Amino acid sequence: MSQIVVNATAARTSGALSILNQFINHIPQESFDIYYIFVDADYSQIPVNNVVYIKVDTGSWAKRIRWDGYGLKNWIKRNNIYPSLIISLQNTGVKFDKRIPQLVYYHQPLTLASNVWHWYKREELLFFIYKHFYSYFVSRYIHSNTSFVVQIPSIKELFLKKFPIKEENVHVIPPEFHCENINECQEPNDDYIHFVYPATPFLYKNHSVLLAALYYLKINEAEIYGRIKLHLTLPERNALNKKIDALGIKDAIVFEGVVPYLKLLSYYQTMQALLFPSYIESFGLPLLEAASTGMSIVAADLPYVHDVIGDYDGVKFVDYKDEKAWASAMKGVFYDQKRNLPYKYKNKCGWSDFFALIERLKIK
Repeated sequence: MSQIVVNATAARTSGALSILNQFINHIPQESFDIYYIFVDADYSQIPVNNVVYIKVDTGSWAKRIRWDGYGLKNWIKRNNIYPSLIISLQNTGVKFDKRIPQLVYYHQPLTLASNVWHWYKREELLFFIYKHFYSYFVSRYIHSNTSFVVQIPSIKELFLKKFPIKEENVHVIPPEFHCENINECQEPNDDYIHFVYPATPFLYKNHSVLLAALYYLKINEAEIYGRIKLHLTLPERNALNKKIDALGIKDAIVFEGVVPYLKLLSYYQTMQALLFPSYIESFGLPLLEAASTGMSIVAADLPYVHDVIGDYDGVKFVDYKDEKAWASAMKGVFYDQKRNLPYKYKNKCGWSDFFALIERLKIK
């Protein structure tokens, strides 16, 4: 029986929380290993026989730095735990005896991006911190016994350029994907062509190129513009409002707010196309979700998109910075509203590969 320590105190929302829950749900029940999982103080525990939860408050940068640097190590010693492996589900390792192997699930692309962020610009400060300070804490705990898991080959390539680690210690394990079938989908009861872009309002999600494309259509293709609706998963009041008002394109935009997962899947089945201009992603799950329904996709011509759906017949690749190219692609969808053969995702392993890696790495 092995004792495995899992550090996930920062997994509170969004993708990080999803990774933690998936990890717990895939822990082999036939295993005799005990998993000590450190989670946020407000985490809703999933009952599993061979899991012990320890709640920790690391809600600030200072608390997390102390925990990763000293707190976890001290807790393990005080409680006489002898880990065979330490797993981090939150991008950075921890300070511990270097003889004990560590496995880090890395899903933070901001530290790898070549974009230049400025600390003195309010909308860029967080990205500046991730690029310069967060990357320091990633590299700080890398040693010869550290392995990383990333989701796609292009992230592995960027990771190897950024951090001092051997190639054989970085493993590509795509996430598992199961798209639920929506039997009853109500199609929009109008004559509009509906586009959807499910994304948070972060700068690198690149909403601005879509706004510029809509404005280009308004000026140059008024008839087409008048038949388009772009659905954004943003609230009515958001950081883009001033730009939208200045361009005079509010009539072409529908602010959906937070869209439940099943409703979003129904959009993929009933709307005409997914637009995906983001220029920084660790995977890009909406691409796969939309492709699995046969929806047409217009996406940034970047490596992560090619990794995820590069061989999907229904995707058109566009320069992420070129609003005229996006306008042209939207015009193309307007005149050719076809559905494609649903994309069959080839990577069915996911967490089974991750737990196989755990077996290989842990001290026997």
